[in-house]
Amino acid sequence: MTRTKLTFVVVLFAVALGTPVVGADGEGIHISEVNVTPETPEVDESVTVTATVKNDGNERFDLSQVRLIRWDESETVTATNLGTVSPDEEIEVPLTVSFSSEGTKEFVVRASGRSSSIGSVEYPVTVEVGGSQANVDTDVGEAAAGAWVPLDVEVSNGGNDEIRNVRVEASGYGVETQEGGFVSNVSAGGTKTVRLYVMSDTAGEETVTTSVRYTNSDGNSLTVERDETVEFEESDHELRLQAETSENGIEATVVNVGNAAVQDVLVEGGAEVVPVEIEYVDPKSSETVELNVTGVQEERDIDLSASYDLGDERRNADATVGYAPESDVRLTGVSVNGAGTVTITGSASNVGVEDADSVLLAVEDTEGVEPAPPQSDYFVGTVPASDFGTFELNAQVTDNVSEIPVEVRYVSDGERFERTEYVSYGDDGGFGGAAAGPNEAEIPEDDGGLPTWVIAALIVGVVAVMAYGWRKRE
Repeated sequence: MTRTKLTFVVVLFAVALGTPVVGADGEGIHISEVNVTPETPEVDESVTVTATVKNDGNERFDLSQVRLIRWDESETVTATNLGTVSPDEEIEVPLTVSFSSEGTKEFVVRASGRSSSIGSVEYPVTVEVGGSQANVDTDVGEAAAGAWVPLDVEVSNGGNDEIRNVRVEASGYGVETQEGGFVSNVSAGGTKTVRLYVMSDTAGEETVTTSVRYTNSDGNSLTVERDETVEFEESDHELRLQAETSENGIEATVVNVGNAAVQDVLVEGGAEVVPVEIEYVDPKSSETVELNVTGVQEERDIDLSASYDLGDERRNADATVGYAPESDVRLTGVSVNGAGTVTITGSASNVGVEDADSVLLAVEDTEGVEPAPPQSDYFVGTVPASDFGTFELNAQVTDNVSEIPVEVRYVSDGERFERTEYVSYGDDGGFGGAAAGPNEAEIPEDDGGLPTWVIAALIVGVVAVMAYGWRKRE
């Protein structure tokens, strides 16, 4: 709600009252002029009433005091020991006053002193004081003891000029408050909202006073206050962290199922997860954020945590999500043929949800393994999601090698990935499989029976005996 600024009127009656102080020629001391600054005062604004006291006589006048007096003399402002006013001279005397309420304020300015006689002169002043240019409305959320509750302060400007340097603070007996807020300016007819936080350690009603201090167009500093009764309930706190994979990474939701609000929530998940901050989660509400994941090249579980402030305590909630990268290239159906110089064949399979571009496989040069022609590396190209591309590689290996390292490189969503998979290699130069991926080819195991050459010799012997017996029969 805003309040329209009233029109301010300062009425100065040029009438000399009381007993004038005169000289021998009939002229003497009098109040020639009264100025009021600012001309449009607000409630509680500092107002300067400047009286000009002039000596038109031919005698010196000792000006003992100038007073600003209400008609009922219930309030006075006095300036004393003002010195001597010589003939044809004048003196300006400023008097400062403020008004705590709106309405018409009637005063007189009285100058008193002595020349050849003692006397005084008066000058009536009427001031119309309007309401504050700034209006304050407050809105407080659901409050629980031991937790910070938001107090939204709306500052509206009902005047014709902007207000500047707006500082908003809260206070109250039995209530803690955080640092106040600041707004550089509020334009005429405009509105700005500042969020403060208050807390009570005990349940029950508490009065919170909001103070808005600002500078008006006259350069004066003013303050407007508003009281708000806040009901703090017994705390019933519970916060959960939920997460699932999404198109862009991980979607995490902070669920506040209790009646106590939480602040400064930080959702994180280790070096590969970019943390996200949430300023505030209201009671019985939730906030969802997207977490970017980097450097994870294969499907695995990622542990997440949400740390947060409950009042003056730092607490934590945890969750685990199974994460599958957008692209994940693995070696599947791998076999190794030959001895010494071997041929590795298989598939580069993309088990992710996005295409993998520029897929390149290469035999790594390590102890006991060297890339060999004709194909020490193989460019597969683009492998769509849930698809594969075949490959063939050549390597030179020694007898004591049990694994052949194959480097897998690809690009996904503009990010380059690189890792090494190990293809198993038998002691006798037999078949192998990718140690890091599924569908691994296995090396045939010895079943413990007779050697193959023994069985072949027995078969040849049996056939020879049968042939000899047949010829004897004929």
